[in-house]
Amino acid sequence: MHRSDVASLGLDPGPRAIYAIDVDGTLLSRDGVPQSAWRALRRSRALGARIGLCTGRLMAGATAELARSVDPAGLHVSQSGAVVSGSDGQEIWCSSLSAVAVEALSRAASELPLELELYWRDGFGAFELTPDVRLHADHLGVAAAGISTAEVPDEITSAVCLVRGEHWDRVGPMLRALPELQLSPASTPWAPDLVFANFTADGVSKGSALSVLADHVNVPLDRIAMVGDGENDLDAMKVAGIAVAMGSAPGSVKSMADIVVPGADENGLAVALSHLDRLLLGGEPAAQMFGGRRRDRYPF
Repeated sequence: MHRSDVASLGLDPGPRAIYAIDVDGTLLSRDGVPQSAWRALRRSRALGARIGLCTGRLMAGATAELARSVDPAGLHVSQSGAVVSGSDGQEIWCSSLSAVAVEALSRAASELPLELELYWRDGFGAFELTPDVRLHADHLGVAAAGISTAEVPDEITSAVCLVRGEHWDRVGPMLRALPELQLSPASTPWAPDLVFANFTADGVSKGSALSVLADHVNVPLDRIAMVGDGENDLDAMKVAGIAVAMGSAPGSVKSMADIVVPGADENGLAVALSHLDRLLLGGEPAAQMFGGRRRDRYPF
């Protein structure tokens, strides 16, 4: 049955396309979500796109409110791919860290030393509530719980190590070597001197979560776009039909993108959504748009 036939019967034909959008540095500029982005998001939804956040953040507090505002019917990837859920909070998929991974992370954080945050489905905590952890909690709009080393919650979905930028070149390789974990480093405009080392279970990423999401709504991956600005967005960009990089993104991200737009502070998301509306909602498959060759830059 064609989409038009389904619609004529009064049935929901599902989204025409899905736009997955990173939060910090993509949706959020230094001053919050630009008004140009809100207008563009409303236009994209009206044209048939479903909008979802694709973020390393916890889907609670301020991020959950943002998700509902971006698209009340949206599907969202959070905790760097560990959780897929709807704007209504209904969980679609979730992964967890093994006991071996949690132990290795805890030991590394103690020895290096680093500030370690452990996450579960709807909250997070730390062994020490440092100023950086409290700052992170304030921006998430979620209170951080104090965790005892003797009473770690049973099901940890993801973790974050807070690393000073000047220490990353030394610490990053050590963290990448930890067992049964996948590392996705990220940054944010409100803490430019920190690297947020996001950890999920090995093989779990924003990219794998987009594949789960696509299967859930029966939308082919070439009808999904990923818009991001960090290295933790690369896995999602690789699987999405169209990858869009913000102007503030590092070279490794821009080189993976099909489209590069201005930064979040220069209304970049509105520009990105305008291009995606024309390309994906115009009915042309992504593979045809880019000549069947991934990563050809579209000539804007």
